Amino acid sequence: MNIPGFSYDALDRLIEEVGFDGRTQRYHYNDAGELIAHEDNNGQTTHYDYNRVGRLSARHLPATDSAPAQTEAFEWNPDGQLLGAENTTLGIRIERHYNTLGQLTLEAQHLGDHWSWQASHQYDARGRREQSQLGDIPPIDWLSYGPGHLLGISSGPLSIHFARNALHQETQRELYTRDETDNRQVHLHQRQYDALGRLEQSQLKPSPDSPGALHWERRYQYDSQDQLQQLQDNRHGRIGYQYDASGRLTGSLHQQSEQSKQTQTYRFYAAGNRLDHGPQAGAKPEDWAATVAANLHNPDFNLLGEGKSQSAPTAACWPDNRILGHKINLSPFLENYGIVDSPWTYSVNTIDELRAGVQGANDGLFDSDNVCGCRP
Repeated sequence: MNIPGFSYDALDRLIEEVGFDGRTQRYHYNDAGELIAHEDNNGQTTHYDYNRVGRLSARHLPATDSAPAQTEAFEWNPDGQLLGAENTTLGIRIERHYNTLGQLTLEAQHLGDHWSWQASHQYDARGRREQSQLGDIPPIDWLSYGPGHLLGISSGPLSIHFARNALHQETQRELYTRDETDNRQVHLHQRQYDALGRLEQSQLKPSPDSPGALHWERRYQYDSQDQLQQLQDNRHGRIGYQYDASGRLTGSLHQQSEQSKQTQTYRFYAAGNRLDHGPQAGAKPEDWAATVAANLHNPDFNLLGEGKSQSAPTAACWPDNRILGHKINLSPFLENYGIVDSPWTYSVNTIDELRAGVQGANDGLFDSDNVCGCRP
């Protein structure tokens, strides 16, 4: 049985990969360091060709039970933009065209002689998009100002209008439908910002033409550190947030009514990673960071708080966020599958064998480089 892992050559390039399912993949390179072949577990090999500047020019796929061998060819312009791609076996072809500014003006897709589709774009003298034609749908017209801030979109009977403030932030969005005699507002979304440019209010209003539509409103409040402190939503109630001195989220309160409240507490240990379990009995959430810091070198301290696994003892604490010792009993699992001795390997570069110990109990140690060593 192959052991999961990775192998590299002298130039630190991946040359072999063994997955947990036993699948082996091998990689081959040319003198320029370009991947030229990928060999799969079943012996099938995909080959790659490149042009003079190192861009992929062809990919050769092996035959499978469901498809014949195929070749894909790629063409590039001097600026490195893709001009075309073609599957010569299946007759699939894609071509792309650009203007002098390097903007895409046309993309066409062809499937033999049976089907084709194309998208085209037009730009003004400043390079701002003015119109798009996507297949057979009505043209899409774009209205923008300055460096390209969007003011409006229209396509057929639909149009969207945008309003912006002096900072170019969107303050209003209106959706209209029109026919031969009428122009009807369907959607009105407004946003307000405070003096610092932070979103202060967002609301979806029923339009005059649709008075029975949904009315949604949300207000935002921030603390002195610009952290979101509270959301007030007319449909989902209030959500409050609390942070520690480092700016990490430590608590939230979801309240739809006085009778419906949900509190969530988040705790972290000294390395900054979040703990999922509640604090130890008698410990207050706000004191947990100090408690952890005071017990970092105590081998009997339960870093994970009250949460305990029924099948495995709790790992000991570790200085500098590295486990010094951990023990787990795999006997019930091994017995269910009739396994008496099961080899496992864990490493970064050097692999050592982890053997099943007495009654399936294994000890694992991590050194200062986080490499797992083992003992029976």
